[in-house]
Amino acid sequence: MLDLLVARPTGIELKVKPNRLIISKTNLDGIILSINDYFIEISGYSKSELVNNSHEMLRHPDMPRSICQIVWNNVQYGKRFKVIMKHLAKNGNHFWLVLDIEIKRDSNGTIRNYLAYGEPISKKSTKLFEYLYAKIKNIENIHGVDAGIEYLFSYLDEHKLTYDEFIEKSLNKKIRLRDYLKNTFKI
Repeated sequence: MLDLLVARPTGIELKVKPNRLIISKTNLDGIILSINDYFIEISGYSKSELVNNSHEMLRHPDMPRSICQIVWNNVQYGKRFKVIMKHLAKNGNHFWLVLDIEIKRDSNGTIRNYLAYGEPISKKSTKLFEYLYAKIKNIENIHGVDAGIEYLFSYLDEHKLTYDEFIEKSLNKKIRLRDYLKNTFKI
């Protein structure tokens, strides 16, 4: 494992190409086992800097730990999971992805690793998740990770949505963001 310095966020968003997938394979502890060339290109890290290091090195400081905990809770129980993540590139720039995390099992059904496919999200979706994640992050900073998780699921319960439904709805490009935010977050 390399001991890498984490870059300071620049506030500059990298444009992820819509026709390219970012792919990574991790072990059960989140250690990167392999990545595709586009992952290397967009992150700015070399293959040797990424492989055998924790996927956590790419977590942008704006990402609530609550969201990361929800992801791990689900994939460790064998549930395929979609999540919106803000990643930090080596140079401090960032990029947003919807990750579809697939569970890979051996012939006995035991989970052996995770395969994540990343695609870009729309600018409208980015705005929504910037707002939501900032709210959750503020709650975490005051009350802790569990309170961030509780806030998200209380919000989803209030709006009669599952997490999966919320992700799919938020990625729907036909939804007018202003109406969605106004009706869901009372802003």
